[in-house]
Amino acid sequence: MESIMDFTETLSGKTVILVGNSVEMLNYEHGEFIDSHDVVIRMGRGIPNPSGLEDRQKAIGTKTDVWVTGFLRENMIKHPHIKKIPHTLLNRTRMYMKSPREPYHLTEYT
Repeated sequence: MESIMDFTETLSGKTVILVGNSVEMLNYEHGEFIDSHDVVIRMGRGIPNPSGLEDRQKAIGTKTDVWVTGFLRENMIKHPHIKKIPHTLLNRTRMYMKSPREPYHLTEYT
């Protein structure tokens, strides 16, 4: 597992876009613009699902390099399309503040 500092250094000099999870995105065609970045970071449930993607890729794109989510969605990591995402950042929520987990950690799935 690489550290957050190592991870941020790998972003140096690259174009990075942060993509939220609002359904409002479906009203626009920004998919090509999103996918044109070197690194696409998506939040929460705002990750493209390959099934039924054709009708949404013009709006949200197809690329995901980093997924940022809380522990409430940690069970989604087991899904095959999410396992293909190179990096997942999990953050602690208030309900886990007393857990022994690190407050933030980077996990790679291969």
